[in-house]
Amino acid sequence: MERKNLIIFIAVLLAVACVSALCTAAIVTNDVNKRIHDAVEAEKSYYGNLTSDLDTLLEIKKLVDNNFVDGIVYENVDEALAEKFVEALGDKYSEYLTKDELKSYLNKVSGSFVGIGVTCVSKNGKIYIDSVIENSPAEEAGIKGGESIVAVGDITVTEETYDDAVNAVAGEKGTFVTLKIEDADGKIRTVKVERREVVTKTVHSEMLEGNIAYIRITQFASNTADAFLKAVDTAINNGAKGFLFDVRDNSGGSLDSVVAILDRILPKGPIVNIVYGSGKNETIFSDEKCIELPMAVLVNGKTASAAELFASALRDYKIAELYGVKTYGKGYMQSIITLNDGSGLRLSVAKYNPPYGENYEGVGVAPHVLVEDDAKTETDEQFESAKKYFINK
Repeated sequence: MERKNLIIFIAVLLAVACVSALCTAAIVTNDVNKRIHDAVEAEKSYYGNLTSDLDTLLEIKKLVDNNFVDGIVYENVDEALAEKFVEALGDKYSEYLTKDELKSYLNKVSGSFVGIGVTCVSKNGKIYIDSVIENSPAEEAGIKGGESIVAVGDITVTEETYDDAVNAVAGEKGTFVTLKIEDADGKIRTVKVERREVVTKTVHSEMLEGNIAYIRITQFASNTADAFLKAVDTAINNGAKGFLFDVRDNSGGSLDSVVAILDRILPKGPIVNIVYGSGKNETIFSDEKCIELPMAVLVNGKTASAAELFASALRDYKIAELYGVKTYGKGYMQSIITLNDGSGLRLSVAKYNPPYGENYEGVGVAPHVLVEDDAKTETDEQFESAKKYFINK
């Protein structure tokens, strides 16, 4: 089915909900009317009960076409119609993605993107630099977290120009962007930064006292499994006596990534049981190679999706203790589908269940040891509590 026809069909189907969004348009042509009508007629038999009120909707559309004061340009409302259609599913995880949103999402899950290597938020009318990615062009240029970008090229950053300024930071690989950076003392300097491919570091590791290997996974991106396996092998070669895994604030990511990681940790048996919306069921298994050392996992309320599968799988095999607070509770799997015009659909297509436990959608994964983090102190109470697990192990 051509996407153009599908969008036109959706436009008619959702016309009632979207009339209020049609206020910035020009006159729709008779040709567009004819194409919409023909598309609807062609799709009626395919969509069955969804088309029961099409005659009424077509009548409403005709009234809008003939009487709405500003007229309609349908290409201006395609995105809104697609968003409304997906929103009507009632699934908080499914969403329509514009071309730019799809590109940004794919960059995130790939673990690499073209840019200068900073994460930013809007603060006091400036582009506040929350963090700088290690080994990125921004780090090489001396940019630090806690500083602000006050100008991008000839764009002075204000609340009104914020989006334009953020977009201006992006660009083609190998090009340069000139930034004015304000430090914490209010001093402003000008830096020229090259846009390059930036690899997001999603695995951080260190050896703690007592030869306990601490490995933090911030996201399950496409490059995470390789980095994790390298960190595990390095730790074992350096005499690790246990592993403390940290998936706090990890919102999930690629199922392939977490499966590859769990395959290295778990003994032979199921890793995940996938129940697809299409009715198909699939179980993915691990091989015999596993980690035979004491293990603990840190979780919190922002541990979600693939990160919850990671924690619950180690729990199901009774090979690790979980420390922290109950996790978020996201047990649905989404598929990213690129549409013909370059936009995309993030659609919930399956539930993924842990090896031997129940799906945790809306429920979360409870830790073995409940440890609240006290925001008023500088101590990481959850981390300190988990370290005690390894005493006398």
